[in-house]
Amino acid sequence: MVKRPLRKILGIHSLKFRELEAVLFEIERMVNMRPISAVVSDPNEPRALSPADLMYGYSSNQYLPDTKRILAQAEGATAIVFSQRWKAQQSALRGFWKQFRNEYLQYLRSLHYNKPNSSRPLAVGDVCIIQAPDPSRAFWPICVVQALSGGEGSDRRQRTCVVKTGSGQILKRPIQLLYRLEVSQF
Repeated sequence: MVKRPLRKILGIHSLKFRELEAVLFEIERMVNMRPISAVVSDPNEPRALSPADLMYGYSSNQYLPDTKRILAQAEGATAIVFSQRWKAQQSALRGFWKQFRNEYLQYLRSLHYNKPNSSRPLAVGDVCIIQAPDPSRAFWPICVVQALSGGEGSDRRQRTCVVKTGSGQILKRPIQLLYRLEVSQF
């Protein structure tokens, strides 16, 4: 899941070893913050379980590198060089995030279509990821479906729904922009 987006950004951007190390740390954080399943402790507050929760027992914070070591190694560098290299890193991370997010959302969608026997339509109470046009890196907007609407046409298919986000906002979104997280029933 990470290999293809990583190859794409490394083919475009040439990064030095320490820059690549910083980019890989950020990529590790992005991948470990992705939601893998919904945790239903309170139906009014959607929450997703991530690999970081399983590894650390909590949501990990952003990695902050040891700046003293980095500055000691780069004595002759100017602020302009630092700025240019930072912009190159940010460009690589944006490219990776865009590729990874699209592939992961497609993967979530394909989970529901490859197994028609276990697949079911979106229902009230489902926990979903909302496909936002430009979310910040490693941010996965989670929502709970409150109501389904539509179905007035000849095919009787519901195409929109009302969702409640984690911040309490009530939004009306097309079903195509929602990616359901599976909740295992034990």
